[in-house]
Amino acid sequence: MKILVIKLGAIGDVIRTTTILHGLKAKYKNCKIDWITKKESYD
Repeated sequence: MKILVIKLGAIGDVIRTTTILHGLKAKYKNCKIDWITKKESYD
């Protein structure tokens, strides 16, 4: 399964969204998660 997370908000919004990763990986153990975000929020 592939999952795409699109989060174009500020860096704080992106960081808060990372909390869903553990739940997604627990439910979908073999999933591949990709992100789309603004360049400013990348680091």
